[in-house]
Amino acid sequence: TCSGAPLEMTMNYMDYTDDACMYMFSSGQSSRMNALFAPGGARYGLLSSNGCGGGVDPEPTTCGVPSGLSVASITSSSAVISWAAVSGAVSYDVQYRIAGGAWSQGNVTGTSANFTGLVAGTLYEWAVRTNCTGGSSAFSSTSSFTTSAATACTNDAYETNETLAAAKTLSVNTTYSAMKICPSDVDWFKFSSTSSQRKVRVRIYNLPADYDLELYSANGTLLGTSANGGTTNEGIFYNASGTGTYYVKVIGYNGASSNTAYTIRCERQKNNYTSTGRLDGEESGELLSGSFGFTAYPNPVSSNLTLQFAGGISDIVVINLYDMSGRMVTTTTSPYGEDGVTVNISTADLRSGLYLIEAIAGEERITQRIVRE
Repeated sequence: TCSGAPLEMTMNYMDYTDDACMYMFSSGQSSRMNALFAPGGARYGLLSSNGCGGGVDPEPTTCGVPSGLSVASITSSSAVISWAAVSGAVSYDVQYRIAGGAWSQGNVTGTSANFTGLVAGTLYEWAVRTNCTGGSSAFSSTSSFTTSAATACTNDAYETNETLAAAKTLSVNTTYSAMKICPSDVDWFKFSSTSSQRKVRVRIYNLPADYDLELYSANGTLLGTSANGGTTNEGIFYNASGTGTYYVKVIGYNGASSNTAYTIRCERQKNNYTSTGRLDGEESGELLSGSFGFTAYPNPVSSNLTLQFAGGISDIVVINLYDMSGRMVTTTTSPYGEDGVTVNISTADLRSGLYLIEAIAGEERITQRIVRE
């Protein structure tokens, strides 16, 4: 349309319109194209290509694979990697990941790089390749290193509890106070269900910083994630059919931490939980934002995301998925039944990265962060 709302960008080169009317790209299109030719981009080598000079391309310059890979200055959150210089190198592409995860990539002109913001006590893999004027080499063989364990924050009565194996036991239906003082600190707790009370729920509230919550089975399988923004309370329910021990992980988003305590409560009961918020008769101060909730799993996700909603609201739920630029990737609706509902969302075609799920029922709105591997 050329008038009214929405007004289409008819002057855009990628619009179906007469060539004489085209004269611009959007800023997003421009950024996407420029990224292809930036160092490390998929078409970076075209900037030095002889393909436009006429005739036959000369024989490509041999670009050696880097060797002599080494790691130094390993801490709980950083490491310095290096390799031997390659003759004719213009720059180097470095890729790294948590072992078995998705690769992250960067470009450097020297023969070393600093990794920061790493997870304590975690195995990382990395490799490097050479960029020459005639092209790029293959990536080197993968090297690895393990970050140091997190420094204990001794002001908290539950330290050290940085790993699943070191999780501190909490009594069910009891309120506790704990602290996450250090940016690298991770708090692990555990509790158990019984044959007569198999349904479980865990909550953290009175948050002094942006903390997130994860629930795991005894074998380390992620069962649910709650990742609201800011100091919004977090909660997960899991209506299991069997008994077992559950592990709870409290982490700070982007290293969030505080000297002020937060509140944690692990619960179990016979009947299904229908909310991540309070039960009838509980303290109103423990109420989580929103009177309905959902558990998203697995998180990180690869091809299919499952949302398990609690029951209790007779309304239509609108589910929106956004990338971190704020662009809506997908949207769907689902009836919200008294007994809860499960929604499956395909993520197979999404790029790796961070996404935001928004669920809206009437005037209620809940958001969670997920990671696409």
